[in-house]
Amino acid sequence: MRVSRENRTAAAVSANSEYDEGRLMRNTVSSPVLRPIVAIVTLLSLIGPGLPASDTVATDADLVAKALSVSPGYTTPVVTANGEPIFVVRDLNGDGRLDVTLLATVVHPQVESTVEALGDSLRLYARDVTEPVFILETYFAGQEAITTVELGRRTVWTGLRIVDLSREALPVAASLTFRTRAGMETELVVFHPGGGISRFAFEESRNRKGAIVDLNQDGRLDVVTALRAPESGRGYETFIEIHELGPDGFERTDSMPLVRTVNTFLEEAASAMERQQWVRVAGLVRSAPGTTVANTLAAAFVGVPDEEIPRTRFDYPTRAIQVRSVTFPRLADNPFPEPYLGRSFRFVFRVESGERTPRFFEATIGLSENPFAERPLAFLTDGESGK
Repeated sequence: MRVSRENRTAAAVSANSEYDEGRLMRNTVSSPVLRPIVAIVTLLSLIGPGLPASDTVATDADLVAKALSVSPGYTTPVVTANGEPIFVVRDLNGDGRLDVTLLATVVHPQVESTVEALGDSLRLYARDVTEPVFILETYFAGQEAITTVELGRRTVWTGLRIVDLSREALPVAASLTFRTRAGMETELVVFHPGGGISRFAFEESRNRKGAIVDLNQDGRLDVVTALRAPESGRGYETFIEIHELGPDGFERTDSMPLVRTVNTFLEEAASAMERQQWVRVAGLVRSAPGTTVANTLAAAFVGVPDEEIPRTRFDYPTRAIQVRSVTFPRLADNPFPEPYLGRSFRFVFRVESGERTPRFFEATIGLSENPFAERPLAFLTDGESGK
């Protein structure tokens, strides 16, 4: 349905209402420092006869009316079943005045631009469904035109919210989420100080992951993505990338092949053990300072009992016995559980020495919360295992 230019500002609902499913990502961070300024213009009808409306509500109503009056004729706002457009009011360019952004679609006779219709997941499997072209329309206070950002054709829209990207008032992003057959897609429309706009998109599916977090603790949110892709003759690699927010938007600043990094780490540990370089091996363990090398390794590598040999300590640093070979698993896929960062996995390895039979030990490897700023991997002591 299309709301007329004269009547479609009669009522509106905030984009932070129940129509946001909150499915950006599990690790999505929304800063509490500055929350969006929003209004529900229909509250005007609830104010008693002798009670004047607040300046904030009136200002919001004027902004929405102005935005819709300059909205291009080829678009129509996404509305509720009652014809109420969804909007967010916020200072988006840092000039100290409130602006308004609305979600719209390109007018099409086979597209019903309502929340109920566009949010129906059954559209993904229906035949001959027309995919609407979504447009984010923003009116900056004091201008005589509206700024449009085309988001492309999508089948199912699930949410619109404002995300604070910094401890400062700006920049902020309009986060729009869409459902696909493979999973979810997120579009970030970033509003920069001065009125600049940039876009960044990521997916959430079986082989693609994404999260918005302050990875390097600098007060600005980053986007971390992970892509699982086949490697000929090796299995599957998981590429983790960090995209940091700059003056022109999100840009990739670092990446890491996770499976190769783990295999290299295990090769280095095995080589150090076979050379009896126990101080070097202990340096690969995340342990408390002051712990002796022998105690550190005994806490990190726990003996596995079998029918012939009871559970034993990893005591090679204190014994006059030569380690002939150490066999760690060779990984062909990402072993870390989602969301990967800060997680760990446990495995068994074999040590052969001058003893009659080989001995087996359990170990746990942890991935750092920020693998780009510090040592990405470390053996965990038994008390830390299983996180």
